[in-house]
Amino acid sequence: MRPIRRWIAGSTPNLRDPESLRRLRRAYYGLVTYLDDKVGGLLATLEETGLLDNTVVVFTSDHGDMLCEKEMVQKRCFYEWSCRVPLIVRFPDQWQAGTTVETPTSLLDLLPTFCELAGAEASLPQDGTSLLPIIEGQRAERHIFAQAHEAVGAPCIMVREGRFKYNYIHGHQPQLFDLESDPGEWNNLAGTAEHAATETRLRELILDRFNPDKMAADNLDSLYRRRLIRDVMYKHDASWNHATTFDPRRGALDQYLPPLSP
Repeated sequence: MRPIRRWIAGSTPNLRDPESLRRLRRAYYGLVTYLDDKVGGLLATLEETGLLDNTVVVFTSDHGDMLCEKEMVQKRCFYEWSCRVPLIVRFPDQWQAGTTVETPTSLLDLLPTFCELAGAEASLPQDGTSLLPIIEGQRAERHIFAQAHEAVGAPCIMVREGRFKYNYIHGHQPQLFDLESDPGEWNNLAGTAEHAATETRLRELILDRFNPDKMAADNLDSLYRRRLIRDVMYKHDASWNHATTFDPRRGALDQYLPPLSP
């Protein structure tokens, strides 16, 4: 694979010159510093109120940012800069302090973990599994899935198994990366004889769990319906769009909750 000499960012088309890109990264580093300060403030407040030793603190994120790696910005892809996120946990009494887990995990695992910590059972089925056994040192083979269909307008599904990451892109060439030997994800192993068995196994894991053909058909059907609604709006001067107006000077609760009856 070779990098494409083109910046890909539909909402920020001006990010083309080196100085703009440097400003983007500096802004991101500033956000990291700001966030670090806020986390410190949160821990300090827990300590001041006597709650630190009775609170589990979890630091994570929903996604990363390409930050111009591979000449891309923002998210919406399966490269590590975009889909790999921090997951740092502080338990009371420094339980398992300093433990590092190399086993791939998912944000879907957080809810089952919280339920086990609270001694509660979820009322609905869950896709994830509790992380406590892994934190305690138990090791088991896990398959982590992620989806990013809006990236190319077609079903895009990733599965991670240990060192390997397989990206299924419906109707397009798949990607297979060995993250141990190729952490930068430059060498696509899909279609190579040496890794054919791995590719087949990971592809079958995705197809056993998902139905890309139906997903693509449902997406197309939804697109046609939305186009119909859009055309009706344009022809009859009726808008079904809705955007909430947010006033940063007022609290979110004041703006979105209905007033109490007198």
